[in-house]
Amino acid sequence: MHPDSSKAMLYGPRVLISLGGGLLFPTPIFAVQARQHGDDIGIATSIQVFTRSMGTAFGVGLGGVIFQNQWSKDVDSAVTAGRIPHELFVGSNVAETAYEVIRKFPEAVQEAYRGVYADSLATMWYVMMGLSVAGFLVSLVGRNDVISGGLAGKQNFKDERKGDLEGGRSG
Repeated sequence: MHPDSSKAMLYGPRVLISLGGGLLFPTPIFAVQARQHGDDIGIATSIQVFTRSMGTAFGVGLGGVIFQNQWSKDVDSAVTAGRIPHELFVGSNVAETAYEVIRKFPEAVQEAYRGVYADSLATMWYVMMGLSVAGFLVSLVGRNDVISGGLAGKQNFKDERKGDLEGGRSG
């Protein structure tokens, strides 16, 4: 994608990603739950949701760092080359929210910032795609082992009333 890309190129991938994410988001929970014994569904679901939340947090954090680092590099180069005047410098710490400010700059400077935005987003997408491919390749060589031990049935919670009733005492 570039600043002068067609609307189909700008919005088409976003629609496809949204549809794919929407379809794939709940599916792993069903897969995790289907593989568990009835008593272990709660702990399995909790682990899956926790892992997905941690992955989301790291993904957002890593994406932000990649975007801001590329932004700093590109803006510094544009200032050095004279495409962006020093007084119109926008730092990476406000890059995500600076769109309204940049719209007030002269057209040539806006065009330079459009290129910076596009390059920063492209770098972030390339790195994330590389990490996705690496994760996929690792998943192909992983073994499907069953973990024994640890929590077993009902996650080791003891129902005191059930024990009393099974012992023949009435309450």
